[in-house]
Amino acid sequence: MKVPRWISRLLLKTAVKMKHWEHSTNQPKPSETQKVALSICRKLIKDETSVLLIAPKSNKKYIENERLDIFIVIDGDEVSIINHVYNYIIKLSYRDNIRINHFFDHETEVRRNEYEQVIKNRIEYSLHTILDKLES
Repeated sequence: MKVPRWISRLLLKTAVKMKHWEHSTNQPKPSETQKVALSICRKLIKDETSVLLIAPKSNKKYIENERLDIFIVIDGDEVSIINHVYNYIIKLSYRDNIRINHFFDHETEVRRNEYEQVIKNRIEYSLHTILDKLES
């Protein structure tokens, strides 16, 4: 006997909601150190002078700000805040990890779109002008 599609979809949606609920209810409140680390990350991500890098294989995210001499590595559920004087490694909760990764990815996408627009705006010739130039 075949199970109707709406029942299997309902079961799948319920399973996903339960997984999200499990992660959201089991998380303790973030400590003061975690709050400060997340705030530092957000401010440096938004800073236009910061360089944002992603390592695709390891899924690490890097933030470098030469002006402030700070380097941050986001690796899974850990954030490392480094400069030549100190090194802090802060564990993040599941929720904070998702948030900071989303924030980083969003800012990277915004910068990529801006960069793409700059490239497109530099185009001087259309295909028709190139063809006209070749024909003359």
